[in-house]
Amino acid sequence: MFDGTVTRVDNVAPDGTLTTVDVDTLDQLARLAQKEDTHLRVYAVTMTVHRVWKGDIPKEITVYFLLTSEGPFFKRGMRSVVFSRESDKAMREASGMNSTNLQGKTWVHPCSGLRRDDKKYLPELGPSRKPSGA
Repeated sequence: MFDGTVTRVDNVAPDGTLTTVDVDTLDQLARLAQKEDTHLRVYAVTMTVHRVWKGDIPKEITVYFLLTSEGPFFKRGMRSVVFSRESDKAMREASGMNSTNLQGKTWVHPCSGLRRDDKKYLPELGPSRKPSGA
């Protein structure tokens, strides 16, 4: 669990290749999620990490997610608290990513996380620390 700012949004090909997506607003990403052909597309966001509550998180991290109408929604410049975990076989199969190239990568699930501006919940997270290597 960490607090970070999105620096890049990418589409992930089945072979793991990243292609930058020009998404500057949450509305654009939401519209993309409604398209039939994006149902099980995997996306990746690269984030600059400001603070960490749980896990060994580096100063810059790339997290993966399935684009669904329930989120998660990321855009460049957005800061948020991210709840993530390493992928498992079931997650890779659900995404259509059966290759091992995304095995062990960090994933974010739909309906998870807090907006950075939702400050009322931040004290409940407890003390934070700097990211690894900071």
